[in-house]
Amino acid sequence: MFLSGSRAAEYRRVSLERQATHGFSLQGQHEAISKMCDASRIPLVADYVDAGISGKDATNRPGVDKMLRDAERGHFDVLVVWSISRLARNFLDLLNIVEHLRHCGVRLYSLSERFDSETIQGRLMMQVHGIFAEFQRSVIAENVSLTMNRKSRRGDWNAGNNVWGYRLSSNPLDPKGTIVIVPEEADWVRRVFKWYAEDSLGYKAIASRLNREGLNTVNGKRFSVASIRNILRNRNYLGEVKYREWPDPSGQKTTAFGWTQGPQPPLIEPALWDKVQASLQKRSAIPSKQIQRPFPLVGVLKCPSCGKGMIPGHTKSPRKDGTFRVNFYYVCGTYNNQGAGTCKRNAVLADAIEDWFFKRLHVALEGTLAFEPLSRAVQDRLDHRTQPLRRELLQVSHSLADTETEIRKQMLSFESGELDAATLSESSGRLKAHLLQFRQEKERLETEMAEAQRQRISDKQIREALAVLRSLLQDQPPGRQQELIRLLVERIDLVSNRNFSQAVIHGSPALFQIPISEEVL
Repeated sequence: MFLSGSRAAEYRRVSLERQATHGFSLQGQHEAISKMCDASRIPLVADYVDAGISGKDATNRPGVDKMLRDAERGHFDVLVVWSISRLARNFLDLLNIVEHLRHCGVRLYSLSERFDSETIQGRLMMQVHGIFAEFQRSVIAENVSLTMNRKSRRGDWNAGNNVWGYRLSSNPLDPKGTIVIVPEEADWVRRVFKWYAEDSLGYKAIASRLNREGLNTVNGKRFSVASIRNILRNRNYLGEVKYREWPDPSGQKTTAFGWTQGPQPPLIEPALWDKVQASLQKRSAIPSKQIQRPFPLVGVLKCPSCGKGMIPGHTKSPRKDGTFRVNFYYVCGTYNNQGAGTCKRNAVLADAIEDWFFKRLHVALEGTLAFEPLSRAVQDRLDHRTQPLRRELLQVSHSLADTETEIRKQMLSFESGELDAATLSESSGRLKAHLLQFRQEKERLETEMAEAQRQRISDKQIREALAVLRSLLQDQPPGRQQELIRLLVERIDLVSNRNFSQAVIHGSPALFQIPISEEVL
């Protein structure tokens, strides 16, 4: 099934937390994969797990991410899964993962479907099972959605414990449970509506007040602009529940929703609700002039206080001639979203931090800081590709030498009279056939080794590639430039005094996670 000397890794996944410990669980998958590896006499050298994570897409799956990174580094030769659906339920994701593994020289083997990605039949089976897995997930999702929607149309509560101010409590007389008001939370909900309608507070100001009080959402998180907006627009507080129009009566492709009377008592009076909605409509106008300046460090520049991402911000300064000068900054996203109760603004001038960043990154790409690990990675990749060839070449060379030795022994036996001519002719014919086979195999392996060596990327080519990368960073349009930065940089850490000279640029896996600071440059 597998070549001698292969190293196996396993990937395991379950969709629900309870499946992580029950049923054919993570442990069950591990036992089945281990049994197969033992039977095939190949070592199981790595284990990758995503517990309680859906397979509908490949994002936000740490186990898959680590597995793909290790495959690039040549840590294993075969990836074994219990079932294709464990690796991906989205067909396109499955093809992308398998293609990535193939480029890394890694085979995929599935226990349940009994196929190997290195064979034509195996690739065909993989595609058939991948399409079926995605279809199965879609059918399950649609059935669940239809069932919940029918319950909602009847006026059943459908929000679980996700609405601040209400709780779904168990009731032995009603399997659906009973919706009860949480008095303390309900009081704060009413205050939120009044602050917005009567005190003219905005989303961030309201979130800041709640956060200063030490309050959390039903999910245990701090209040944000989005959570306040959702509260003010949630008709659950009028005693209603939402259902989905199925199909959409307007005939449009966008999803349409309706509301009907629910089982819960209302928390907000209709008059206050109408006042808030009118104010929301009035204050939701799109700004007449929007800032068009690009901010390439969004997503990688981190707040020195909370460690979260920093986002664009600006202020206006009046000039003597009556016009205004716009000053651009990066500011803490937590502060901007949740208010002063959670973090500080920590503003840094956009022009200054961007100028510092590009200079430091260019120096790193130009010198040995990026060149040396890239050169080592190229050599490691070549070693990984040629290691199986070297092993086979060594085995064939030993077999060739053993066959030549056996031929010489038989000739000596014939000369000494221990072996007659007929026996010598028969055995030497067989040995010479083996000898020819081994020589042809050795020649083939040596040709492949030479071809692999010719394809090796030279130091000159590496330096030229880094020079092209430096040029791309400078010349790309804003959107592409930001994508390139995110490909190369994992994060930029500022210190509390926002002194750029003490900041550190942390490279992504594409830059081998090297830290770039004033000290190393």
